[in-house]
Amino acid sequence: MAVTYEQLVELLGGAESDPHFSSFVSDVGEVADIMRMEYAAFYDFPAAGLSVIFGDGVLQSILFHFTTASNKCGEFKRYEGPLPAAISADDRRSDVWKKLGMKAARTELVPGADRRQQYHWDHFYIGSVELTFDFHSVTNVMTSLSIQLASPSRTPQDREA
Repeated sequence: MAVTYEQLVELLGGAESDPHFSSFVSDVGEVADIMRMEYAAFYDFPAAGLSVIFGDGVLQSILFHFTTASNKCGEFKRYEGPLPAAISADDRRSDVWKKLGMKAARTELVPGADRRQQYHWDHFYIGSVELTFDFHSVTNVMTSLSIQLASPSRTPQDREA
């Protein structure tokens, strides 16, 4: 896959019919598994370890699979492409905070499918992009990263204005 993290960020907010998205699909090098619903479309690229989510025709979110349930059951390969701030899929929670040079703007403790498991969702804002890292609460292993355009009311800069 010849796609950079910066190219993925540029897709956020774009239309499903955007030529940049078509180019991205070609660059991924695999046929997407597409599921359409009334107001959403899900493009899964299992070999690349990526999921792309459109809502109302606009690219809302990109999910990078590292050790998700989909990885564990063999549905998705682990994403091995570039990430921001030299972050790698093997980084733990403290590594990510250190590489980003900041604490999470907010953290949620979220139950897993197995009630014995919990996950930390750490939200960071870099410019207009919200990055949500998902870490297992006991091992601090990163399970996924999702990126989306930040809601203006959520970014620290906009809350201070």
